[in-house]
Amino acid sequence: MVGKPLFDVYREAPQIVEAARLALEGRAVTSEAEFSGLSYEFQCGPVRNERGEICGLVGTAIDVTARRAAKEASRGCTKCSRR
Repeated sequence: MVGKPLFDVYREAPQIVEAARLALEGRAVTSEAEFSGLSYEFQCGPVRNERGEICGLVGTAIDVTARRAAKEASRGCTKCSRR
């Protein structure tokens, strides 16, 4: 991944590509995405230089695959259903 453009690395994750595009336009984004068989909750936003110009972006991602699987499993559990 080092040295490769973000838009190439995440080509198969349109939510990440769109979030990066929005960050480069000046917006902060929080969303979820699927990538390489895993589920992620991520945030990204613009980085500005001393003149206030956008010069890059910064982001974080948290693997939420297990949490999402547990949530899906609980939906099918009749013991867990609220009445």
